[in-house]
Amino acid sequence: MIKMIADDEPLVRAGIKAVIPWNDHGFDVIGEVSDGNEAYEKILALKPDILITDIKMPRMGGLELATHISSNIPNTDIILLTGYDEFNFARTAIRIGVADYLLKPLRDGELHSILDRLASKRIAHSVTC
Repeated sequence: MIKMIADDEPLVRAGIKAVIPWNDHGFDVIGEVSDGNEAYEKILALKPDILITDIKMPRMGGLELATHISSNIPNTDIILLTGYDEFNFARTAIRIGVADYLLKPLRDGELHSILDRLASKRIAHSVTC
């Protein structure tokens, strides 16, 4: 499975990449980008299984990006990250159909368990197809 990281903060992208043994979860990181427009272009071309994206980014925010992806590449699971604990963001994310919504800073193991759940879902889906 492949995944992409979209966050305008280089330290956050580096931290997400460093904290998780991606290969142990069956994932390859195929790209990291700093804004939503760049992310959308790469996602259309590469069609990752999972996108981890910040809500607030330059040029196109994570909610708008998630809306475009859900409409055009519905098999991509989206995990939204945010430092903003605002109900409207969470409600919009639910309506878009994101796989998960996480507040920064992430708690230990939080992203691990979500990735395991998404990987299991994808494996179960590929077995039934």
